[in-house]
Amino acid sequence: MIIIHFAEYAYGGVASYLRSTIQSQCSNDKVNKVILFCSDEKSESFDFSSNKFVNVRYHYRRNLNGIFKMLTVAKKAISMKPDIIHFHSTFAGLCRLLIPLKRGYAVFYSSHGWSFLRQTDGELKHVIYALIERALSIKTDKIINISKFEQKAALKRRLPKGKMIVIYNSILPTVTIDKNIPSPFKNESTLKIGFIGRLDSPKGFPFLIKALNRMDLSWELMVIGESVVDDDEPYKAVDESKIHFLGWIDHQYIDSYFAFLDFLIVPSRWEGFGLVALESMKNSKPVLASDAGGLPEIVKDGVNGYIFQKMSSESFERQFKKMKDSDLKKLGANGRRIMVDKFNYSYLQELLFKAYETELGEKNGVKG
Repeated sequence: MIIIHFAEYAYGGVASYLRSTIQSQCSNDKVNKVILFCSDEKSESFDFSSNKFVNVRYHYRRNLNGIFKMLTVAKKAISMKPDIIHFHSTFAGLCRLLIPLKRGYAVFYSSHGWSFLRQTDGELKHVIYALIERALSIKTDKIINISKFEQKAALKRRLPKGKMIVIYNSILPTVTIDKNIPSPFKNESTLKIGFIGRLDSPKGFPFLIKALNRMDLSWELMVIGESVVDDDEPYKAVDESKIHFLGWIDHQYIDSYFAFLDFLIVPSRWEGFGLVALESMKNSKPVLASDAGGLPEIVKDGVNGYIFQKMSSESFERQFKKMKDSDLKKLGANGRRIMVDKFNYSYLQELLFKAYETELGEKNGVKG
């Protein structure tokens, strides 16, 4: 089997998803080759110890010319006639326009967060996005929703129920710590918290900075990530003794930085799943998360962290103080157990591959 993954910007949660999925597929005896197409701009590096993997990086920026360029590259990918072509995220999903109705390969699509759920857009845009997604679903054999919340929202927008399934994101449970990496924190007595992701409004970073600065508590914040859409310069003018910007960190070192944390904060305004919360749970660190999207399916209030009402400073401060006064080691251990049981890597990757086999079998006249 030859599998092509086609992405736009492969960073953050999408990159983590691709990294886990590709690693699983490269170790599968039924897979001959896995090819990842992604932008050379704002995409993380991908390196696997397998001769099955090929990474094709194309020059792209999110503008009109960039979209035409991406469509040209997608046409090349489609011409390779893979067994499976799997599109990731909204802009890459536009490339399904090029898919012929009659084909011998199966087409998969993961939105990684539906565009019609973005809190920064109005209802008119949501309606337009939903219409586009419904039209493109005609060219799609299977749509992977990464949470029950995402599936319910897609059904509400009348995407085809028969083409959609829920497969949670998953990551390998292995933790790798490099003890040579120095801590970014300056004061041993402070509460050490972290934010990992885009420094953009949808991820709640501007809200987080304002909410933290309102509280009269002793804390330090480690920030891993950069702005992709918004201008992140205003956040650089903060107290450097309390907020430490590290930029994007090579994923192989992420566990090492989690080791420095007391807990992680995920303040998203909208979130299809929240893979970074799973990364935190893998590392036995509690999570303080907003109630956006699929996050409450991962973080159980009072069990492996706490949930606050998105964009509410009062709710955030109340739950932050609960977290501060809790047994963080117990919450972290609970999170690790939930991650291993509910979001089992091997099981969820097997579900995805079985979906591939079923759709490909139907293309070839074999019912799965």
